[in-house]
Amino acid sequence: MRRWRRYLLSFPERALRTLAVVLGGILYELSRVALPDFVRRSKLYESTVSRMLRLVVELLGGVEGVYVAEPIPATDLLARKTAGNVVELASFLAVGWSPLWLLAAAADIAGGSKVYLRALESELKRVRLLPRETDVSSVEELLDRVETTSGVLADTIDVPPVRLADVRASWTALRHQATDPLHAGRLAALAADLQRVGRQEGRSLQELAAALSLGAARAGLHLGSTYVVDYYRHALRTVAAEGIDVYLRRTGQPYARSVAGHLDPAHRTHTDRFLLAGRRLIRRLRRRLGRFLGRR
Repeated sequence: MRRWRRYLLSFPERALRTLAVVLGGILYELSRVALPDFVRRSKLYESTVSRMLRLVVELLGGVEGVYVAEPIPATDLLARKTAGNVVELASFLAVGWSPLWLLAAAADIAGGSKVYLRALESELKRVRLLPRETDVSSVEELLDRVETTSGVLADTIDVPPVRLADVRASWTALRHQATDPLHAGRLAALAADLQRVGRQEGRSLQELAAALSLGAARAGLHLGSTYVVDYYRHALRTVAAEGIDVYLRRTGQPYARSVAGHLDPAHRTHTDRFLLAGRRLIRRLRRRLGRFLGRR
């Protein structure tokens, strides 16, 4: 009778954790299927959705085996995320906007521009608007520095280091990314290559600009096919190869185990521990009170 009374008292906690498992698991698994990789890897998504979803699934829901290769343990992530939210709130109250969103968006834009640059380079070489030996990596290096530096700054705001060793590591990373700026001579060489091709092909500046625009549009279509359409094709092939029943059973097992554990009367909850500690404290106080009254 006492055990079932304790179970009823701990049921709100069990229900909350079960809800976290169900809702968090559905959102996480849907994000893996519905969102392309480049969206889930973006700094803005990671800072605003991914980390909070991990805390709900792994720490509140207690689901194991889903986030298998995360460098920061969930308990450390909670402490650092809490500290980061304090910094976020203070900056929002002070200036009315969040620097995290700006830095995360800058990192994502730079990363997307870098990918688009490679596609555009391939397209311009294909239509002979760039010589085969032309190297535009100088621009890519600049975008890479912008992406990584903004990403490190965004992480520092969102999940600031709480240990001295982590502070030193963050400072080293920032100092490394902020050095060695882009050499302007390489950009000038790229512009000279474009002018030389225009003269070789006998094209006017207007024709060259139109051809560049066409190449840019084709590069954009290529990116859409590569990073969006191909992703969904691969995802559908994975589900089709396994079968929908096997796929749902495999992805749902960690969540089912966690739900069963939370609803199991033998599973000890934080509420149970609190009640047991309170009972022990009352017994101890009673014994001391009895000894005190006996002496008197």
